[in-house]
Amino acid sequence: MANQDSTRWWLAAEATLVLAVVSMPVCFGGSPEWTLPLLVGTSSLSLLTWFIGAWKHRRRVTWHRLLWLPVGLSVVALLTVLPLPPAVLAALSPANAELRDFSLVPLGLERWRPLSADAPSTFRALARILALASLCFVSLQLGRLEASRRRMLGALAISGALVAIVGFGHLLAGAESLFGFHHFVGNLPLLTFFGNTNHLAAYLAFSATVGLALALDAPSREAAIGWGAVALVVAVGVVLSLSRGGIVSFVITWCLVAALVTSRRQGGFRAALPWLVIGATVVAALGLASEALLDKLSTVSTVERLKHTKVELWPMFWEGAAAWWKTGMGLGAFELAFTRHQTAQLDVTFTHPESLPLQWVSELGVPLTV
Repeated sequence: MANQDSTRWWLAAEATLVLAVVSMPVCFGGSPEWTLPLLVGTSSLSLLTWFIGAWKHRRRVTWHRLLWLPVGLSVVALLTVLPLPPAVLAALSPANAELRDFSLVPLGLERWRPLSADAPSTFRALARILALASLCFVSLQLGRLEASRRRMLGALAISGALVAIVGFGHLLAGAESLFGFHHFVGNLPLLTFFGNTNHLAAYLAFSATVGLALALDAPSREAAIGWGAVALVVAVGVVLSLSRGGIVSFVITWCLVAALVTSRRQGGFRAALPWLVIGATVVAALGLASEALLDKLSTVSTVERLKHTKVELWPMFWEGAAAWWKTGMGLGAFELAFTRHQTAQLDVTFTHPESLPLQWVSELGVPLTV
């Protein structure tokens, strides 16, 4: 009975884990603030149910070194929201102290201030980090079970296929709003739950690669063909997203997978499957989106045109990061803190600097980033 009870608890943990992973893309990519309670709730429930099952089954906890990363970020986030005396704040974050003296002190608000330029956003970032750390921890524990690992990977691949199919349906219908009730600000080549084509391409590329892996490791040829079809559907979605960086990184990833399989010299259908799926994806993409792809790629056909993309904003982002180089703006505080350094595209609110290294430097500072 104890064994059955623990199995039910672990199935509950697995179900809530899958719910968290699948629901975030469906909820507009998980980007709105109202998705945070859903993420925290599902991750907490998944962690709680796994611990109850482990306690009943007397199972030991497995730890991985990568889990120290969210732990360290959580500690940093907590330290940056602690109020500091003005002298200490000026020594650790001159930009923050200058902002305090300019905007708060004249109003009589002379209380101690934290290092984070936006403490509420840092608390939200801390909640996201802890929720994602919980999901990673539960995934590590459940992933030791072969059946559980396959089910979770299958759910991820199928969720990518569902997102792609939603996009195909809107594309065929010529729809301009998601399910007829939500209209994104920009014109999206493939209308799905994601309002950003790069984010869509990243999620679909990851899901497609998981589907390809399941096809390569399937127990039968029928299962391999089924998962290969799922991977093909999602891969076509990557191409139709027209995200240049997403398409290039996706193609490189799949070519590396195919080269790895070929290097192992496995004969028969399994060795040819990656190349067959890649070839089918290329043919389908050329048939469906060749004209749009050529128009998109022509925007970066020269170095001069490349300068007029997001790269030209990097100097502005670096100037903002340099002003906070010691301890950073605080996790999640970029959107608010960067506004005083914004000199271009004043009608746009930048939530991130469009570059991972610049984001690390902006939010964490140079020493911690290094």
